[in-house]
Amino acid sequence: MGLLACLVLASLSVARTAGAQTVEPRVVGGQATTIEQYPWQVALVVAGGGSAFSRQICGGSLITTRIVLTAAHCLYDTDPDCDSVVDCAVPGNDPGGDGTPRIDPNDLNVVLGRTALSSTQGVEHGVLDVAFQDDYNPNFNPPDGVPSSDVGYLVLTDTPPTTQTPILLAGSGEEALWAPGVFAEITGWGTTEFGGSGVNTLRAGSVPMVSDSTCTGDYGLNFNQATMVCAGYEEGGVDTCQGDSGGPLEISVVPTAPDQSTYRLVGITSWGQGCAEPNFPGVYTRIGETTLRDAIVDKVGNLEDANAIAPHETIVGTGAVPAGGGPKYPPPPPPPPAPTITPPVTTVEPSDPFAKCRRVLNKKKRKRCNKKVRLALGL
Repeated sequence: MGLLACLVLASLSVARTAGAQTVEPRVVGGQATTIEQYPWQVALVVAGGGSAFSRQICGGSLITTRIVLTAAHCLYDTDPDCDSVVDCAVPGNDPGGDGTPRIDPNDLNVVLGRTALSSTQGVEHGVLDVAFQDDYNPNFNPPDGVPSSDVGYLVLTDTPPTTQTPILLAGSGEEALWAPGVFAEITGWGTTEFGGSGVNTLRAGSVPMVSDSTCTGDYGLNFNQATMVCAGYEEGGVDTCQGDSGGPLEISVVPTAPDQSTYRLVGITSWGQGCAEPNFPGVYTRIGETTLRDAIVDKVGNLEDANAIAPHETIVGTGAVPAGGGPKYPPPPPPPPAPTITPPVTTVEPSDPFAKCRRVLNKKKRKRCNKKVRLALGL
């Protein structure tokens, strides 16, 4: 099977009842958590009625009081009103939209402050504007075609005002946060196994950061270290999966002045081969390095100006160091080894050479039979 058949993007279909998309991931090997632990975590849901659980397609991170950072592949060709360039261009097929397969503001809502998507906790916000990184490439390194510069943006409506705490992007001088071996945390409502169903309650897991050289060895030319970073156990077991796309790869940090933050955002859930497979870590958009971090700062500023949001908010941290220690969420124990099946030993009972003689009714003939058997056996 070619690599493309196994590559998984972290988004769910639009929505859970629709057909599968090319790129999708949810937290495999994690455990239930609460939104209070990760208040910047959001759920992208298709606008409309019914439970947010049935409408959830991706995750995201609140990085200002009005702007959410997510994966571009969650927005690029996911319009629920139409499914191709030709179809979307037909008048009336993309109501209120731009006539393209790109998702429109009226197609999407964002849920903040909610642990269980089916509950009424928190607020479901409308979307004012949708954008993605200018150099987003949905087909990096064809024919496999993985997403590169996988950054998307949602501008929230200003009513009601958000009350959740945004997360800062890792800044200049904070490269130690994603050094190999440092434990990051992943969160989302995605599937807990490849091809499975999403979960209603927010889940979290811990994964070690992986070196660029190791990730290149795992993914070859599909991995672009300028825009991607990897995290996961060599033996697999914990990973983002389908439905987690756009969600945060976050690092616990020592609170430092002036912001006293306890986490930094170092990645956006993007893609991977399968979910939690050995030697195939999750691949995340690398937003802590200068290449994308500076571009994100510029894009957010432009979106704030275009949508009359003032004053501009700080979105990048400084001076943080990893909190250190082991994983906040230990990996699940490996499955027990398969039992060794020992085939039963068949005992062959020795035959009785005198059995046929005992069946002879005539006494003399029986004695002659026994004599012949003894002679044959050398007795």
